[in-house]
Amino acid sequence: MQRLERTTGDSRGSILLETVVAVVIFALIGAATMVGIQTATLTGERVEDKSIAENLARNQMEHVFSQAYKAPPLDYDSIADIPGNTFSVPSDFTVTAVAVERPGTVGTDIETVKVTVSRNGEEILVLETIRGRN
Repeated sequence: MQRLERTTGDSRGSILLETVVAVVIFALIGAATMVGIQTATLTGERVEDKSIAENLARNQMEHVFSQAYKAPPLDYDSIADIPGNTFSVPSDFTVTAVAVERPGTVGTDIETVKVTVSRNGEEILVLETIRGRN
């Protein structure tokens, strides 16, 4: 039968080394978690901005089509400037609608309507369509 012997070696400093390694591992895990949370937050903000911009662009385009045809080039009134509208445009968003002649269609009463939605000067969404005299 074999005997198990207990060894009592010199383990000075090993607890400190294990503690330092554990702290470094937890710090790396914490940093990775923070980066993930920050990325998720930024993505959520971008999705929300895009959703608001799409809604504003659709409303602006509906407003343009509710008006009588005007020969291009011209700027249509922004929905933000319409008194008594049923919705509000957030103060940091701007909505513009511009009509330009389509190349090769001069004199045919066909225009391209371009709606641009920006937030704090940064263009978020551009919506274009073709419009003709009804």
